[in-house]
Amino acid sequence: MIRKVISVIVLVPLALVLVLFALANREMITLSLDPFDPTRPAFTYRMPLFILIFLLLFIGVLVGGVAAWLRQSRWRRVARRLSSENRVL
Repeated sequence: MIRKVISVIVLVPLALVLVLFALANREMITLSLDPFDPTRPAFTYRMPLFILIFLLLFIGVLVGGVAAWLRQSRWRRVARRLSSENRVL
């Protein structure tokens, strides 16, 4: 019960901040992935600025999570070995 109350206390203000951030950054921008010809780019995409920011944030969290998971592989291997040794003993 207390865990649900704490999560509501944290998540409601966070959701409010995200909505306010999205409302403040809803200008349309043009995303161009062609660094060689800025006058006639090969690919452009128009989107609101907050979508680009949220997308980049999501990609950053995903890349950071994968990097942390890969760095911890040695410790997971040691934990599996020790667990199997404990079962044998």
